[in-house]
Amino acid sequence: MSATATAAMKWTYVTRTLPHGVSMAMGEWRRPPRPGDLVVGRITEIGVHDHAESRNGRRMRLYGGDLIVGALGNRYATDLYEGYVIDSPSAHLLTAGGVVGSVVSSHDALSEPTRVEIVGGLVGATGVPLSTEDFAQPAPATPMRRPPTLVVVGSGMNTGKTTVAAALIRGWTRAGLRAGAGKVTGSGSGKDRWEYLDAVVRPRTDGSLPVVQPFEVFETAWVLYNLARANHRPAEAHRHLLGLAQALGDDGVGVSREGLRPDADDTALTLSVLHRFGYPISMGPLRPFEGVNFFMTFPLERDPSVTTNAHVLEVLQACSSFPRQHLLQQKLIRFLRDARVDGDHWVDKWHSSPFYATAHAVFALLAPAPDLCQPALRWLAKAQREDGSWGWFGEGSAEETAYAVLACLAAPPAMIAGLRLDLDAAERFLTQPQEDQVLPMFIGKTLYGPTQVVRSAVLAARILLSRRAS
Repeated sequence: MSATATAAMKWTYVTRTLPHGVSMAMGEWRRPPRPGDLVVGRITEIGVHDHAESRNGRRMRLYGGDLIVGALGNRYATDLYEGYVIDSPSAHLLTAGGVVGSVVSSHDALSEPTRVEIVGGLVGATGVPLSTEDFAQPAPATPMRRPPTLVVVGSGMNTGKTTVAAALIRGWTRAGLRAGAGKVTGSGSGKDRWEYLDAVVRPRTDGSLPVVQPFEVFETAWVLYNLARANHRPAEAHRHLLGLAQALGDDGVGVSREGLRPDADDTALTLSVLHRFGYPISMGPLRPFEGVNFFMTFPLERDPSVTTNAHVLEVLQACSSFPRQHLLQQKLIRFLRDARVDGDHWVDKWHSSPFYATAHAVFALLAPAPDLCQPALRWLAKAQREDGSWGWFGEGSAEETAYAVLACLAAPPAMIAGLRLDLDAAERFLTQPQEDQVLPMFIGKTLYGPTQVVRSAVLAARILLSRRAS
């Protein structure tokens, strides 16, 4: 389909799953038609629906003569219309989401529906008519721990189904649970989806949405790990440690106790933290993630993570002796050795700064492979800025400076002797007032900045620097 023709059409919300870049054109529509068929219709008369939802959910005004892309479907809505897929080009807009069908009855209080003339169908490169079924998401894999499921049903529209579901989601998330929601049947519109999101998201003044919420396991584990690196173990940590211990299962743990499936990174950090605070641990929860040459963050991962494997190596060293321990240690050391950039530092897919990846690799390798740490420490020393900071993106940041300081001070004094490190300048940089907003350097679906995690790293570095001075 030409760019001009595409731009002239209004693509409704039911087309949101159509991938960009796939060859599509307007051709003949399927006869006899069936629900889900993607069609192009011309607005011939504006009625009740004078707006439609775009692919991203924005309301767009409709005018006579507009060409819209929608999907054929049936609808039985007691307060609106009863409509069906009929083999006729004369049809109606049944929903704002772009469902097209022929109205056979309507509520007495309604005016006429918006009329649509079907002028064609969407066809693929081979000329075969396309349907929403062609772009349906594959069924997800069965989770190891199936989350509890609650179904909300009602006798018709406007009975409060969405209101009840949104209230439940709101209550669960405020209680610290991770709730997912979906609508099995409906009008093909985005309204309910936005209500579910509004129920999950805490009020924010800047209009933004969090990438992941909640992520209490990730946040707790990383904060306590950073503090423990400075040998700082606050008494208040006890209840958080109990929470981590309870969240950890035989197959590991994910960023939250409920929600995303377990991963090796959160599992390893949780085990490491529990060990540092005196809990007995084993490699058992990490076994599902072992690959041939490395440990996978998630099963079937093809681009392994440096920091995940570094964290697994730390856990391995903390465990009691077992038969394969040495073989696993050598596997992890080989992977980290081969993953170096220019032979002296590391980068990782979960954090955009090499100072994070390099610091965590150094933490793991100092005991079993100190020869791999010496070049990294020299690289860190050369990367320090004149103001005492470290930073990869144009200027120094407190977070990156903290990682570099923690790595250097984790090494024995003999390893950093002779390096041009100005730790006094680093301490001055870290003790000056910092902005409340942290830089987004962690990598998820987007860049994000977990505030408490970053602050705990900075605090740990400041604690170690102050002890050095005293």
